[in-house]
Amino acid sequence: MERRAGRPHEAAALHRAALIAISAAGDRIGQCASRNLLAHALRHQGDLPSALDLHHRVLRDATTLNARYEQARALDGIARCLRAADPAAARSHWTRALALFRQVEAPERDEVARVLAELC
Repeated sequence: MERRAGRPHEAAALHRAALIAISAAGDRIGQCASRNLLAHALRHQGDLPSALDLHHRVLRDATTLNARYEQARALDGIARCLRAADPAAARSHWTRALALFRQVEAPERDEVARVLAELC
């Protein structure tokens, strides 16, 4: 909510606090979800290197856990970080994200499909 309200710094702080609680509970998929949200907030702060690094770590962990939804969210986040600097790499990541979003029937599939169509 803080990010949507235009307060990405507050959003990042809330996501960091949530990550601590989720980590203490040992919820590894929850940690992936929380780190994806934190990376999203970091991207909105303009900290693309940190967001990109965090999304890559989430992708690795979510792949190990076979958490396809979090894999897709990480791929989407990576693509959003790369869009301006490397559109071809962004397209590749969005293509992979779309396949996973479709597998899990996630609503994000429509947005990612739209973005991919705009890139073509």
